[in-house]
Amino acid sequence: MNPTLSATEPPGFLKLLAHDLRWKLLTALARSDYRVYELVDFFDHPPNLVSYHLKRLRAQGLVRERRSGADARDVYYSLDHDRLRRLYFSAGRMLHPSLGEPGSDANASQRSLSRSQERVLFLCTENSARSQMAEAILRHISRGRVEAFSAGTYPSGIHPLTVATMQRHHIDISQQRSKHLDEFQTSSPCVIGLGRSVPLSPAILHASTGAFLIRLPLKVMRQPNLMPLQQQPKS
Repeated sequence: MNPTLSATEPPGFLKLLAHDLRWKLLTALARSDYRVYELVDFFDHPPNLVSYHLKRLRAQGLVRERRSGADARDVYYSLDHDRLRRLYFSAGRMLHPSLGEPGSDANASQRSLSRSQERVLFLCTENSARSQMAEAILRHISRGRVEAFSAGTYPSGIHPLTVATMQRHHIDISQQRSKHLDEFQTSSPCVIGLGRSVPLSPAILHASTGAFLIRLPLKVMRQPNLMPLQQQPKS
C-alpha cells in the first residue's frame, strides 16, 4: 500500500509554527513572559504584526495572556508549555506509536533518577529575600529530590523578615546564607532569574541546563524598619 494514500493532514499547530516570526515569538516566550512592545523591540516588527501573530498563537492555545497585578493595563504573554507538549506528542503518535509521549517503560526509572538529581539556582540582586525563600520552598516541597540554591549579583545578607516569614510556614532558613553568583559559575544548575533586572551572565548561561526569567513587578519600599539588621540606622 502506498503510505501517502493513507497519510493524514499535518496537525494545524505544526503549520502555525512553520512561520518564522511565530517561531521566534514562541522561542522568546518559552524563556519568560513579555509585553507586545518588548517583543516588537526584540524582533523589529510592527506592533500590529506582532499582535496579529500572538492572536493566532492564542487561538491555538499555545500562548496565554495575563494582566499585571501591579498595573492592569500591562498585558503579558507566555507560552503554554503543557499544551505545546501534548500537541507535540500527539503529532508524533500520528506518525508512529513509538513517537508518542513516553509512558511507564524501562526508561522511567532513569528519568526519575534524572529528575531527582536536578539542580536549580534562583538568582536575584541581593539574595536577601525572594530568592532565599524560593530556594527553601523548592527544597521543602521536593523533599530533597531537587538541589536548590540561591545567589545574588550584590548579596547583602538575609533579611530578618525573610526568616520570620518562612518560620510562619514552618520552614527554617536560619542556616542559609547570602551568596554571590560567582560560586555557581562552574556548576550546571537550571537558572531561574527573579525580577526584571537580573543579569544572566554569559558564564551562567553557558554552564546552566536552562535559564528562565520570572517577572516580579512588585516593589518593596525601603523603609528603615524593613532594612536588614546590619543596615539599620544608628540611633
